[in-house]
Amino acid sequence: MRVNYMVRASLQIKYLIVVAAIITLTAISMYFAFWSSLIHSAGLELMSAGDMTALERAYQTNFVWVVLILTAAFGLLSFFIFHRLVGPIFVFERAIRNLASGDLTTNVSLRKNDELKDTAVELQKMIDNIRDAVLEDRKKIKEIMEKSPADVKEQLSGLTRWFKTE
Repeated sequence: MRVNYMVRASLQIKYLIVVAAIITLTAISMYFAFWSSLIHSAGLELMSAGDMTALERAYQTNFVWVVLILTAAFGLLSFFIFHRLVGPIFVFERAIRNLASGDLTTNVSLRKNDELKDTAVELQKMIDNIRDAVLEDRKKIKEIMEKSPADVKEQLSGLTRWFKTE
């Protein structure tokens, strides 16, 4: 079980900043839209300047609180959603690094609630196929080393099956 929620901090922070920017731009747009409709409402001209100032302060204060609560809620939600996406990406990168270094024993396993499980299954199939092909080729190489040159040429043509070359 993976408990480190910041496996790729730069990637996760980048997306959290994008979410925060979207919330901020939406909040600013909503603020001006609602304020504009409020000050152009019928009957406000009957309010005194003091009442209008009190209304404006109450509106701004409550709006800021609503935006802060929404930002916190969406920020936390996004953080956990990104964790379910970034974690598998981290696992995929680790598996690919292991394969690149020649480690064919690597496995791709995700947690129960992680996203991208279909991709993990396909990556694991690819790793298993590579492992099987390499083991088969190693077996053929061992057999080839015990045979005559004519038999060697015939078996070498079969050895390249995995690369799909002749």
